[in-house]
Amino acid sequence: MNEKQANEYLSQIAGSGIILGLEPIRELLRRLGNPQDRLRFIHAAGTNGKGATLTMTASILTAAGYKTGKYTSPEVFESREKFMIDGEMISPEAFADCVTRIRAVIEQMQAEQRPIPTVFEVETALAFLYFAEQNCELVALETGMGGAEDATNVVSTTLVSIITSIGLDHTGFLGDTVEEIAAVKGGIIKPNTAVICQNQRAEVIEVIRNIAEIRKSSFAVTEPAELCLKEQQLDGQRFCYRGLELTLPLAGKYQLDNAMAAVDAVCALRGCGYHIPDSAIQEGLQTVCWPGRFERLGTRPDFILDGAHNPNAMQRLLECIKFYFTNRRLIYIMGVLADKDYAKAAEMLCPLAAEIYTVTPPNPRALSAQELADCIERVNPHVTACRDIPTAVRLAVQAAGTDGAVIAFGSLSYLAEVKRSWKQDK
Repeated sequence: MNEKQANEYLSQIAGSGIILGLEPIRELLRRLGNPQDRLRFIHAAGTNGKGATLTMTASILTAAGYKTGKYTSPEVFESREKFMIDGEMISPEAFADCVTRIRAVIEQMQAEQRPIPTVFEVETALAFLYFAEQNCELVALETGMGGAEDATNVVSTTLVSIITSIGLDHTGFLGDTVEEIAAVKGGIIKPNTAVICQNQRAEVIEVIRNIAEIRKSSFAVTEPAELCLKEQQLDGQRFCYRGLELTLPLAGKYQLDNAMAAVDAVCALRGCGYHIPDSAIQEGLQTVCWPGRFERLGTRPDFILDGAHNPNAMQRLLECIKFYFTNRRLIYIMGVLADKDYAKAAEMLCPLAAEIYTVTPPNPRALSAQELADCIERVNPHVTACRDIPTAVRLAVQAAGTDGAVIAFGSLSYLAEVKRSWKQDK
């Protein structure tokens, strides 16, 4: 099996959808030799920010000299970017080899009429197998949708659990209130470990604190009062946190929340015996890369990619737009999945735009460009449904001129094609 065939196989099993519960992946991992038991984890759950927080954490650990794996999802530009060691994607050969071996095990399970793992479970098993065989010393592990019943929660060797910002998303699976969702996300907390919780709504913090106490784990909340912001530009931010002078090459005030959680997580790892000097924290944050999250592709016009796809993330995007692009002509490209609260997104963001171009993301759960345009038209009549993404990019750049700003946002699943189209138009 080569890389193309491996991706085709994963696409074939992707149709099984979302299944909560850990028995299929436990059986798959058992047959693979339980590679996760040979690893040590920093495990993160939350509605927004967990991928960025873990990316910062992994970058710091690499700078400190630890061989660090990172498993995050979904991918933005390349399927292999979910599986990284020290900032490098898994090779096509290693990716194909792991999928080949996992497929053989799944075929055995099928022959025995056992429940078959979902594609997320397969990818999670792939991450564990790859990181264990590459002898990673630490792994930054992102949950999928959930927490307690998430496929990643088969791990038992967690050192630090991080709970990032929690809001209303996937309510059909996780609960109808932030307290219910927090209880699910807090299910990743293991006994006698360290828990870092982002500073957020008091009711969320209380739920996470109670879980940590029950499991006899230490509990700490990030301290925005200890953060001093010195400079905030589109190409990055300078700030001081817990006495450290830090630079982050990511825009958006919310990324400072993620940076605080990453710093506190690595400080908790110090308490586990890991040597992480202040210089590694500084270097790791300064060199972090997190594409597709308020990422500026170019100027004249400014062209921004952002994967905001739920109300919490949309609010953060709105704050960034108002901060960085005050009194600028705003042009949107928007594509969303049908199971997201796109009506709320339209209500929040679309009144600010001079023109909006909608697209259909390349995803089986996508909302059509026309349906999205019909929804947006209720709050802004300047909306056009485009037949494809290259057309939307071309029209948006033309409408923005040299002094405007184009914001492409919504589902992460279409941002790769936006980036390709933007490069081709240059």
